[in-house]
Amino acid sequence: MDRDVRQPAGATGAADGVGAADGRETVTLRFPRWSLAFVAAGVAATMGAGILAAATASRPSEFTVWATAYLVLVLGVVQAALGLAAGVLAARPVRAAVVASAFVLFNAGSALVITGTGLDGVVGWNVALVDVGGVALIPAMGLFLYLVRGARSGVWLHLYRVVVAVILISMPIGLILARV
Repeated sequence: MDRDVRQPAGATGAADGVGAADGRETVTLRFPRWSLAFVAAGVAATMGAGILAAATASRPSEFTVWATAYLVLVLGVVQAALGLAAGVLAARPVRAAVVASAFVLFNAGSALVITGTGLDGVVGWNVALVDVGGVALIPAMGLFLYLVRGARSGVWLHLYRVVVAVILISMPIGLILARV
């Protein structure tokens, strides 16, 4: 999928007035349709977080505040950013099964983490849900790295890998905190 963004005639490209005034400068962002599933799920999670925050604003609990943050940051921002970036950075064709596996592992794992955390104090096996969900994020992150195999090295690829590393490092910390 191509997105073509053109400056309107007379617009300048920079604050100092440097840029084409003829509207011919074009920036093309190319990404495959499969990356839109991650973006759509990320937007939906962010909207869900807003609804949760609004619904619990008069009596927020520790869980609803945490769940809102998780929905926005992990399921929203991280998922949309990784999905779109993977699509833009992908240098090789990607099989639908790989994309679907990354999508399901990331979203199902996160759903288990949220559910298990929400059941804290209600059932004794809630930590097992958090553990299974957290562990599901490991292969999901591996698949996100696989999606960009062969990508040209650069700042965007390095930033992408840093985001994956942050998730991989923070996940076991979260699993430990779930036990405290």
